[in-house]
Amino acid sequence: MAAMMMRPDRAILKRQEQEFHYETRVANQLDQFKVEQKGHWENRMMSVIRGNRVKGKVAALQAQQQEQLQERRLRLANKLSDEMKAWQREMVEREETPAQRMERMSAADPEIMFEISLSFVLGHRPPL
Repeated sequence: MAAMMMRPDRAILKRQEQEFHYETRVANQLDQFKVEQKGHWENRMMSVIRGNRVKGKVAALQAQQQEQLQERRLRLANKLSDEMKAWQREMVEREETPAQRMERMSAADPEIMFEISLSFVLGHRPPL
């Protein structure tokens, strides 16, 4: 009698229930996979955005550093030019004219002057 109480489509209904559970699990796994993939994509995009920001900041700092270097080079070139002009003026001011040289030599020791003029006349170098 127990066999008679079972419905004849029981196997079909059980199979349909199993298929429903299987399809639900597959759909849930697919949804979870999509969410995980979207999370991975978002993480990669954040890394790319962060990397681009860092590259931008590095480029800006390098440009600023190059600008400062060019300004420093210009200042140093101007300073060198000014120092060179001052040195040239000093050399011109220090240059001794023949008259100044003769005056200085005449003020020197007369004995040394005699030896220098004698050596000039005789054509050899004076002893030092």
